[in-house]
Amino acid sequence: MAQTTMFRAAQGQNFLLGALSFDVQSFLGSPERFNMLARLTGAIQASMRLNPQWWSDTQRIGREVTDRTLAAMRSQAEHQQQAFWDRMAASDRRREAVNDILGGTNRLTDAKGNQYQAKAGSNYYFVDEEAVRRGVRPNDAVTGRDVWPSKAVDLTPLEIVR
Repeated sequence: MAQTTMFRAAQGQNFLLGALSFDVQSFLGSPERFNMLARLTGAIQASMRLNPQWWSDTQRIGREVTDRTLAAMRSQAEHQQQAFWDRMAASDRRREAVNDILGGTNRLTDAKGNQYQAKAGSNYYFVDEEAVRRGVRPNDAVTGRDVWPSKAVDLTPLEIVR
């Protein structure tokens, strides 16, 4: 029975500079074959050669496996982080909707993305841009109506933020 062992080199050195150990622990045979088995063991030990290509391939494969594992772990972490923020955003929207219901208000937005707030209970909401230009606070310039006003009225339509 023979055993080969590769001992690592000192920290920071190339692994190929480590020590290779070959030990014969036992051999089994008839007493008349003892000399031949001893010579055979010596020949095996003398013929041991380190294959740098094998070692290089082993290191490359190990590096590729590690890189793939790290990429999968990063991807999973990013997915979990994104799922967390998606849940937080949904929770925030739910909280704001409950606050709007309990407070009797609607959050509104116009086509430009401007945000407004008005008393709930109307079918349609509009902002009077002329009043805002005259210095009226934007939320005070919001009008709620149950019917769509005529085209003669100059109001900017708003949408309820959901």
